[in-house]
Amino acid sequence: MMHFQAGIVHEGYKAYWGENHWLEQDINEFCSAQEIRMTCARQDFAAAQVCIYPKEGGTLTIGGAAAFSPYGARGGLRLDVQMDGFAPFMQHIGYMADDLGVERADILLADETVELQAGRAQMVWLEIPVPADAKPGEYSGTVRIYEHFMFGAETPAAELHFTVCVKDVLLPEKPTFYLDLWQHNSNIARKHEVPLWSDAHFAIMERYVATLGELGQRAVTVIASEIPWSGQNAYLTVNYISDMYEYSMIRVTRGADGAFSYDYSIMQRYIDLCAKYGIADEIEVFGLCNIWVTEEKGFGACSDYPDGIRVRYLDESDGCYKFMDNKADICGYIRALHDYFVSTGQIKRVRVVADEPADVVKHRERIDLLKANGPQFQYKTAVNHIEFIEEFQDDILDLAPVLPFAAKEIETLQNVRSKKGGRVTWYVCCSPKFPNTFLASPLCESRLIGLLTWYLQLDGFLRWNYTVWPERPREQISYRSGIWSAGDTNFVYPSYGGDVLLTLRYKILKRGIGDYELARMADLSPEDALWDSILKEKQIVKFYDEDWIGNPDRDSGNPARCYVRDYAAYDALKEALLEKIEK
Repeated sequence: MMHFQAGIVHEGYKAYWGENHWLEQDINEFCSAQEIRMTCARQDFAAAQVCIYPKEGGTLTIGGAAAFSPYGARGGLRLDVQMDGFAPFMQHIGYMADDLGVERADILLADETVELQAGRAQMVWLEIPVPADAKPGEYSGTVRIYEHFMFGAETPAAELHFTVCVKDVLLPEKPTFYLDLWQHNSNIARKHEVPLWSDAHFAIMERYVATLGELGQRAVTVIASEIPWSGQNAYLTVNYISDMYEYSMIRVTRGADGAFSYDYSIMQRYIDLCAKYGIADEIEVFGLCNIWVTEEKGFGACSDYPDGIRVRYLDESDGCYKFMDNKADICGYIRALHDYFVSTGQIKRVRVVADEPADVVKHRERIDLLKANGPQFQYKTAVNHIEFIEEFQDDILDLAPVLPFAAKEIETLQNVRSKKGGRVTWYVCCSPKFPNTFLASPLCESRLIGLLTWYLQLDGFLRWNYTVWPERPREQISYRSGIWSAGDTNFVYPSYGGDVLLTLRYKILKRGIGDYELARMADLSPEDALWDSILKEKQIVKFYDEDWIGNPDRDSGNPARCYVRDYAAYDALKEALLEKIEK
């Protein structure tokens, strides 16, 4: 029979394996937990992790299929979960290596069976969806562990127990939290090996859109010119060549008479697909403003227009593809896209997005040209240069400053929002180092996103990274180490079968969005003493150096002095909010 230990712990644990792998005494303590209690609302979910710590190799299955080890004659374990009233499910949690080679639990696998490695913990995600019509009360469940060797009969080996306490609080079906995760659909086509914008591509994109809808995503990403980020400058990374180009959704043709025509069907099909999953508040358009250029590397502008807009078209006079190379043609392209959104009744939802503009003078020229050619366009900007908040507050409806600037300029941002009626969200990317959603980040930092948004009285959260995978994401997610930390590029992974593989970071971000809704429903003020349970530093700007400028090396302080990193504190805060709302 197999020798192993088993325990059940909270959802926010992130197992790791590497130089500082678990010691035997840590495992003994970890696996001593044989039961757990979880509290949640209706239209919510409860979750925990099952830990299996094997002393020898074997198999672990969460399904009913036969499972044998490719290593030969080995024992096997099977998990089975039972619970009255709900439909719990389990998924194996896979490890991914961070920038230092430490393997960290992250990916929720589709496999029913995984191979156990002696001395390496295998974590299993246990989730209990709680529907809107669930009756408040306590519900008990059991995880049973069975063991067998080869063709021998299974025998019961252990039991773990859990209780879900459902409060009489209903989370909204659609979160009020404004989530804006940018979509990189060309990368989805590459990783799933289907033709770009084909029916096969749309079928796979729909699976990703569904997972975004499940999180409460609000914005549709439209790419309106070729490679607006210049492939994230990936050509500068020569030790792990990765294709990150994002291609236009708009097809352009120039007839023999010299007139341009525009086919918006791909773009509109994607907008309609997102609406099917409730993603319909905003159409964010990339490729019209602040194009990333690197002239010396060949990634410059293709025209006399003062931005690097790259519009590719088929010239029917000679059958050649070309790029617009003059200001008049590009202005005509902008006018035509603007008029399409006006004629289809979508213009009020459109935001022309600039990603981290750095030159005030150039940006003013670009904005003025866009206004002249698209008078009903409205604008959104991700800001990592603080002067842009003041300079462009009358031009830009929606602002998304990086967190240190959001905290520093919170009064200005709230005044801008009050005056113009736009949204103010915040973001993190490759910096600051904390709080963030990197592979090495504690999961409480993903959860903190929702609570910080409410504490700062902002509308939501933006991140660039849903599917910006490097070349072999299931083998090596670490990419451009020292600039991007492992996990910076993604919240999900591509399945070899065409599905989406979620992560612990995805799940805990969803948990944090739920926390935001509870704080809103409880009308939790920034002065409430409940914040003391998670925030050690109430002035968020003090998380960072005074001269923070977006350089990852500048925010190398100690996050432990800023906020609590014990996940139990966040569970306790949630329970307190639920009780406050119930009363």
